[in-house]
Amino acid sequence: MKKSGLLALAMVASIAVTASPALAQWRMPNDWVKIGSARFAGHDDRDSGAAGAAGRHVTELGFRPISGDAICQRVNVRFANGVTRPYSLNNDQPLHQDQTYRIDMPGVARNVDRVTMRCHALGKNAVTINIYGNK
Repeated sequence: MKKSGLLALAMVASIAVTASPALAQWRMPNDWVKIGSARFAGHDDRDSGAAGAAGRHVTELGFRPISGDAICQRVNVRFANGVTRPYSLNNDQPLHQDQTYRIDMPGVARNVDRVTMRCHALGKNAVTINIYGNK
């Protein structure tokens, strides 16, 4: 009985050691900070918000619909240096509720000043999309 218990413990330890590299690649949720949110009620609705201090030094932006599915035709990101860049979010495909869609912030100008989005809800109700920055 003691041998089988030790064998089971050894197997669990082996699995834990094997899984460690995969766990090391997983990003902690604390790397993401909420920059703001946008609410879309009508077709081809627009909303924007200032990122403030939370938008400094972000390597990517994350967009997460929390109250339904949506489609976003365009996302414009204005950086602190005054440059505005347009981005496609999920190749104009639906953004599904509670899933996060990412946009990489290239280069060294990663201080996000404002995010402007043109989106609409896919359902009858309005949709809110939370915007996060990965630091």
